[in-house]
Amino acid sequence: MTTIKIGKKQFYNVQTLSKMLKIPSETVRKYINRGRLKAIKIGKFYMVSEENLQKFLDGEGDKR
Repeated sequence: MTTIKIGKKQFYNVQTLSKMLKIPSETVRKYINRGRLKAIKIGKFYMVSEENLQKFLDGEGDKR
């Protein structure tokens, strides 16, 4: 699993989120591309903060 910590913030990559949420990495990417899961792009990789992951799990990122 790849996570990075910048200051006090923890960030997860797509593969880590896929394992944590038990969903395919393609689904995580779809959520990011559709704006349901907020992420930042570092180089060619998407990283999701712990805060944005929690918002997604709480349903705050749901734009249906």
